[in-house]
Amino acid sequence: MNIPTIISKIDNTIRFFLYLLILFLPYSKGMVETSVVVCSLLWIVKHSLFLWQRRWQQDRKESFIIDLGHAFCPAGNNLNFGISIFLLASAVSAIGSFLPAQSIHGFLTKTIEWFAIYLLAIEIFVTRRQ
Repeated sequence: MNIPTIISKIDNTIRFFLYLLILFLPYSKGMVETSVVVCSLLWIVKHSLFLWQRRWQQDRKESFIIDLGHAFCPAGNNLNFGISIFLLASAVSAIGSFLPAQSIHGFLTKTIEWFAIYLLAIEIFVTRRQ
């Protein structure tokens, strides 16, 4: 199988788990968490394939860090800057709180999770039919 076919299958699987997440949102916290974890792992696999294709199939001589940044960059949209500012302010607030360990845990598990789902949805749902 070639890389675009594999990436298409990964996109379809991520889309399925996002639909599953929406279906189980009012019923099961565990299924929501499982869907998020599976989607995140599949996203990492997909972008690792991008990195492999960019780095080794094209025999690039540039820096690995630059290729890594290009491969794992989230899909661009108009809200990325605002989201970045909000996440930065939330991170500073979590670090500066009275209970930083609990605040950072809550920041990573509650705030980042939903923005990760948002970025997944932006990347996966590209046509009106989807």
